[in-house]
Amino acid sequence: LTQVYGPDTTQKDLFDGTVKDLVKHVLEGGNSLVFTYGATNAGKTFTFLGPDTDPGILPRSLDVIFNFVGEQGYAGMSIKPHRLTKSSQG
Repeated sequence: LTQVYGPDTTQKDLFDGTVKDLVKHVLEGGNSLVFTYGATNAGKTFTFLGPDTDPGILPRSLDVIFNFVGEQGYAGMSIKPHRLTKSSQG
């Protein structure tokens, strides 16, 4: 692990400290992957999506992407985020 965040970390601080640079890398033509892992009810979905009042990493990522695309004036671009959930109850 390169960074550990505590329970008082804001969604913005987490995004700025982890995912924001990955999004910028994608916008420069690279590839990035965000992987969440943990026990059921550990907060993965909350961190990924967040509440309406404090967006998580996906809405914040899309905001950066769409602002970039809007500034570039691309027409006909297709952006497709993928989310895969695999749950094994055992």
